[in-house]
Amino acid sequence: MNHNLFTHPTEVIVNFDEKGNYCLDKLIESQNIIDVLDDMNYDKNSLDKRLKQQIQASKLINQTKKNNLLAKLYLYLSENSYLKTIQANNKE
Repeated sequence: MNHNLFTHPTEVIVNFDEKGNYCLDKLIESQNIIDVLDDMNYDKNSLDKRLKQQIQASKLINQTKKNNLLAKLYLYLSENSYLKTIQANNKE
């Protein structure tokens, strides 16, 4: 079973001519987190359903915060899985 959530980073093929000019020939995107989980045989629909159910069932936060949390989770799951090198913004 594949178990590495840190797939290859996004890559670009760069070619140079004799004068030193460059050309970006090919962009190879890394996988997003949800696709990596799918490759590891996790059911994307089941994960989605469970996330929604557990957040909606919470009595600790109001509906606005639940919606914001779900939006952030979906954003993070749609991003690539390569290690981040920036700090998260915690303005709430």
